[in-house]
Amino acid sequence: RVPTSNAPTRRPMSPWESSGPRPRPPARYRATCTTRTPRALDLGGATAVLDTFLARRKGATSRTYGACLLDFAHFLGVADGAAAVLRILTEGAVHPGRANELAVRYKADLVVRRLSPATLNLRIAALRSLVAHARRLGYVRWTLEIDGEHRDGVRDCRGPDVQSVSRLIGTCAQPDALSLRDRGILRLAFDL
Repeated sequence: RVPTSNAPTRRPMSPWESSGPRPRPPARYRATCTTRTPRALDLGGATAVLDTFLARRKGATSRTYGACLLDFAHFLGVADGAAAVLRILTEGAVHPGRANELAVRYKADLVVRRLSPATLNLRIAALRSLVAHARRLGYVRWTLEIDGEHRDGVRDCRGPDVQSVSRLIGTCAQPDALSLRDRGILRLAFDL
C-alpha cells in the first residue's frame, strides 16, 4: 500500500541521538559542586579531616599514611599531623598555588634526602589523597596538582653469565662429597 497522507515519515534514530533530555550520570561520575563557600577550618576541623582520612583506610595503609603526614609535619616544623593538615589547607585557601608550591618544596626536600622514588611517590600520594578527602568534606575547593617522581626501569634479573658459573664450578674442584654435590647443583641449575 502507498501512504495517502502527505505527513513526513520519521526515520529511525541512531543510538547517539536521544528523544529527550540526556539522563543524568550516576553520582560517582558527577563533579562535586564547588559553588558553595568552603567550611571554616581551624585546628579542630583539621584534626577531624585527618581522623576521618586515616579511619577510612585499612590498618597498614592508615599507619603508612600517618607516618607520611608526620614526615610532612617535620618538614613544616609543626608539632603533629593535624597542624600540617591545617597549614596546607589554609595555604591553599589563600591561593591554591601556594599549597602546590608547598608540596613542590616538600618533594624537593625528599629528593635532597635521597629517598627512593617509591617512598617519594607514596608521600606525595598521601598529601594528594588528603587534600582530595578535604575537598570531598567541603573544606577546600581545589586539588593538589603535583606529579610523582619517575621510577627507573626494573633491576637486572638476568643472573650470572657463563664465565661466572664456570668460575663457581671451578671452586668446587675438591674430591669431597660437598664439592661433588655443589658441582651437581650448579650444573643442573645452569644446564652445563
